[in-house]
Amino acid sequence: MTNQPQADKQSTTKLLTEIIPILLFFALYKYKGMIWATGSLVITTIIATCIKYKHEKKIVTVSTVSCLLLVIFGGITIYTKDASFIKMKVTVINLIFSIALFGGAAFKKGLAKYIYGEMIELSDKEWLKISLRWAVFFLALAILNELIWRNLSEDFWIKFKVFGMIPLTMIFALLQIPSAFKKK
Repeated sequence: MTNQPQADKQSTTKLLTEIIPILLFFALYKYKGMIWATGSLVITTIIATCIKYKHEKKIVTVSTVSCLLLVIFGGITIYTKDASFIKMKVTVINLIFSIALFGGAAFKKGLAKYIYGEMIELSDKEWLKISLRWAVFFLALAILNELIWRNLSEDFWIKFKVFGMIPLTMIFALLQIPSAFKKK
């Protein structure tokens, strides 16, 4: 396990680099609209990904994939002035993570270990369980995102993305903690 001050610093950096771009996206959407909000999200996410790289001294796969997809879908959104693409990005990224985790599980690999393995120590069996839970969670988020953006207002989708997905993800992550403290 890593030492506590370093783990706390990593957690704080991770939280700030993931939350600030979303909060700025929400604020700009309210005052300038979806295109400005998307541009802000792309720029702040690129900066956040660079900060993570500098802080962790390695490429963080999840952040890098998310950033790349955001640049692609955000760029298309800005170019076409069609918000459907940025909304689809949320579905696509959740499906990619879900498929990757299910794929790892098919080969008896708990891929969540490669994301959180430095923070907690678990048996391979527990990592596999947690990976499968996250795979199902990401699949559910993808489906929920599709249902919301295709059937409800853009304003509702924005609120769901900022005030729904983030808390749901945090709650789900907290529900995984008991597994980390089980006897191995």
